Amino acid sequence: MRRLHALRLVRAESACLQWRSHAAAASSAVSSNSASSQVRAEHELRSVRTACIYQSSVNFEKLVDASSQKCLFGCALGVAGFANAVAALLPVAPTPVVALLVAGMVSYPGISMWMTPVWLRKLAAPQVEEIWILGPEGMKAGNLSGTPPVKAPPGGAEADAQLKASCSLLTTIPEMELEIVSVSLSRRVVLQEPEKLHTFLRAAGCVADSRARFCDLCALPSWDGGSARIVRRGPLHVDPAEGAEDAADWALLEALLRSRKVLAEESVRRRAEVASSLRLPETSDLAGHRLGALDVQTATTAGQAERPAQAIASFGIRALLGGSLLFAAGSACLASPDQLRGLFAGQSDEEGAELYYGPHYGR
Repeated sequence: MRRLHALRLVRAESACLQWRSHAAAASSAVSSNSASSQVRAEHELRSVRTACIYQSSVNFEKLVDASSQKCLFGCALGVAGFANAVAALLPVAPTPVVALLVAGMVSYPGISMWMTPVWLRKLAAPQVEEIWILGPEGMKAGNLSGTPPVKAPPGGAEADAQLKASCSLLTTIPEMELEIVSVSLSRRVVLQEPEKLHTFLRAAGCVADSRARFCDLCALPSWDGGSARIVRRGPLHVDPAEGAEDAADWALLEALLRSRKVLAEESVRRRAEVASSLRLPETSDLAGHRLGALDVQTATTAGQAERPAQAIASFGIRALLGGSLLFAAGSACLASPDQLRGLFAGQSDEEGAELYYGPHYGR
């Protein structure tokens, strides 16, 4: 185990030197009066995908399509329920009541079909599909770990040794760049070690670094395997249990999810290669999806209570249940016309019948 730990540390030093030399080359490629954004742009152009440490096995396109079909069926049931209610109340109800029901029957499908894609994209947004470690051209995945990647945790003392070695590997790299591929977005983030304060500043109550930590961005609630006193998820949902079997190096992923490196820089772009049900509109503002607006206090409260897959499935079931209730209510109104006449005190049974069937009704 000690030999494994030492081997990882030696190769980690080599990876750290490659990162530093790559950053120096990127800085010298621009003029001395260039802005820092230009330096980062040059760095991003030269950074390539080095190792995939996480790949989700959940197919969100199928989940969203199944939930959309349930919402569509629930919408049809709701419209049928409104139509039954209109047919039942038209002979006895005042005109404003009937007009209100007709307006609901017309607007219900439009609102449902407009809001359903918006809510499904919002519920699926936290899901992370892939995490890539980015590095300079020519760097291979073997430069990132001291041993060949292990697909699944072996368990016992060997797993603890590999996790400890991976945590030591991350601490030796002062800055690392990741590409986090979500359902609708692709993010390139730069993680750095948090700034440290002197002892007397910490005693005075100063915060060392208020930027969001990566472990907080991927936090899980305490009832789902997360830390104590955390009741919500972070804005990024990464669960190693949902990862594909061919994802590389579980120990490096676990170490990254526990890392206290802070978010230093971030660039966000829309994913155009996803299905239309998951693709963000061109008019949507990406500023609301950036993680840089969060800090160490708000990062663990920016997520939702349910897993994205569970939230999408629950949304479709609720939409189907709501449409079924509307249909049941409309059918009940249609099946009991005598009880409906008694609800409207300002109009008798005969007057309501004459309004609908004509003045010679019952003669």
